[in-house]
Amino acid sequence: MDLLTISFLIILLIVVVLYLYRLLSHPYVAREKLLTNSELSFYYVLKKAVGNQANVFCMVRLADVIDVKSSIKGHRTLRVLGRIAQKHLDFV
Repeated sequence: MDLLTISFLIILLIVVVLYLYRLLSHPYVAREKLLTNSELSFYYVLKKAVGNQANVFCMVRLADVIDVKSSIKGHRTLRVLGRIAQKHLDFV
């Protein structure tokens, strides 16, 4: 192999290693539990109370339940949506 081919393979190897490092070293970790013990107990009470008449969902984003009025326009939409975007409801 000539020097150019070896150099190219070394650079390619470095790029692949760096890509894999970035891919595998994210700053997140899975939570052990979605609900605390108290929330889980309350969830079971709610499920029993509603029976088959309704479903109970937990940890729902507020923005998935309500929306910004269509009369709100422009930058105001983002500002208003920002107030609810990262909030959640424990149970719906």
